[in-house]
Amino acid sequence: MINIQRKAGHTRPAFLLFKDSTTNNLYHSFLFQPNMKPASEIKSELLQFSGTTQYYRHLLGVLFTDGIKYLADECQCYWLLDLIVSWQTHQHVREQEFQVFKLKVDVSNRTAVVTIEDGNDNIIQTQKIPFTDFPLDSIEIWYSNKVMYLPSEH
Repeated sequence: MINIQRKAGHTRPAFLLFKDSTTNNLYHSFLFQPNMKPASEIKSELLQFSGTTQYYRHLLGVLFTDGIKYLADECQCYWLLDLIVSWQTHQHVREQEFQVFKLKVDVSNRTAVVTIEDGNDNIIQTQKIPFTDFPLDSIEIWYSNKVMYLPSEH
């Protein structure tokens, strides 16, 4: 049985939930959006952001810039913004005035690792991502004063 759950106009990938009738195990999978731009085009467009004209507010109050909004929309990775905000609840991360979040994707098996650094190449924390459909091989997001932004927007 396949149950597709998707809201009209939703920008994230559709989600498939299916059940193996022999074992009764539930499995899930994300469907890739067919209209996603090629990674090379997204990377090229990300380089054009410098400064920001508007700030956007995450549900938990953290702000993000035009470049981060573009990244989240085009790469369908609002989950990455959620990850960054969620790490702010950990004192050893929150006490760092400046933070660098580096996402590196292993394209061979669609896993990833997020490394949090202090801006001086000192690793504060790492987090493994068991599956991702993030289209780029890597991205770096800076966080300071409750604002997420691309390095080019500094």
